[in-house]
Amino acid sequence: MTNPILVRIGAFSSFAVIVLLAIYHQSSPQHQQLHRRNLSGSFDPKTIFSKLSSYNLAPEESDFRQIAGIRAIVTGNAGGINIIANVMFNAPCVLGAYETGYLLADEPSQIDTLHPSYEWNQLKAPNDAKHPNLSYGLSPKEYERMKASRNFGELYQLLRHQSPLLSRIDVVDKKCDLERREPYEIIDKSPHYINPEYLQKVLEKTPMVPVVVLMKSDGEFGRTAASRVNVEKMQENFPNRIRIYEYSDLVTRPEIVMKDVMDFVELPFSMEYFDMDPLLEKLAKFPEAVRAEVAPWKFQHAEQRSPLMEQQQPQGGQPQAEQPQAEQ
Repeated sequence: MTNPILVRIGAFSSFAVIVLLAIYHQSSPQHQQLHRRNLSGSFDPKTIFSKLSSYNLAPEESDFRQIAGIRAIVTGNAGGINIIANVMFNAPCVLGAYETGYLLADEPSQIDTLHPSYEWNQLKAPNDAKHPNLSYGLSPKEYERMKASRNFGELYQLLRHQSPLLSRIDVVDKKCDLERREPYEIIDKSPHYINPEYLQKVLEKTPMVPVVVLMKSDGEFGRTAASRVNVEKMQENFPNRIRIYEYSDLVTRPEIVMKDVMDFVELPFSMEYFDMDPLLEKLAKFPEAVRAEVAPWKFQHAEQRSPLMEQQQPQGGQPQAEQPQAEQ
């Protein structure tokens, strides 16, 4: 006859062993490898690939925001999203390229179909596509690694570690934790995320990531009205994920709008961000062409507008979003 006391002792012992193993896994160097770079600055994509297998979970069960390192998504059908994103780039420990947009693809393997942003973020863009200098600068081999990702969390983790724009944080940004050598978190900007055929999919792929949307007041553009209705619907379906800003408010009250944006995405705000000086400091060791592209972005308070609104999109680009005029 089985002794019930011994059975209980055995069951308790098994449970204790399981708990101890789980604690050891969470504290192990291998587990923590996902959340910090090696202090030598080296990066082994095989390590990330093998350790991310535990994150193939449903969105509500995984901390996508921490894994992917996306601080915020910026989109909208008004040209002012450039203003918002570029002011955000001045905050400590975040950065992004002129356009990211990888979430437009259904699968990581399809990111090479996203033109022209795919070419813009190459280390050497094709001669027939004038690309912005604020680029992720990815080599063909690095792009192939990203395309082999099993999910978008893995793709963005690889992007952060491979891109020289994001991974040089240990030498260019003294305001971040140098001991961790973490790459910058990403501000993922794309004017196309707001389109009704994409927005819900983007939200589903990026649980917990805040989405900043800039809208033009309803007017003659049918696409604007359709986008607004869809965005408001998504606000109901994804509570606390989306915040809408009006273009007219951005150009007439930029300080108030940007302070609210930064609070929403949990970043600090300073008036000096409008002068682009912190961003230029981040880019101090980058080629002069990159700094020259950023320098003219200084926000012109007196005119209540930014030179960004006058910048032309690089040749070969996707159609620009509507360019509304500031209210007089």
